[in-house]
Amino acid sequence: IGGACDTYDNTVAGHSAGKIRGEFAFGAFLWDIGTAGDALLFSDFGALVYAIDDHTVGKTSQTTTLAAAGRFLGIDDQTSRAIVLTLLGLS
Repeated sequence: IGGACDTYDNTVAGHSAGKIRGEFAFGAFLWDIGTAGDALLFSDFGALVYAIDDHTVGKTSQTTTLAAAGRFLGIDDQTSRAIVLTLLGLS
């Protein structure tokens, strides 16, 4: 679990799965918040949240198809985005 420091493209001809290595950052990051059943509230503090896409987290894993993004720490007052703690091995 962590955020990529750059964009990596593994779709170029000749590349195979697992052959690209990247740098990742760990810490607290702002993410957009999912809607409907994936909406997050202050009462969800500490809950494991899941990456819906590259900038959105939600409350559910959607039947275990989504990867964990980290632990929900709250909602940023200025941006209304989720504050999510991402650390290696966090589950």
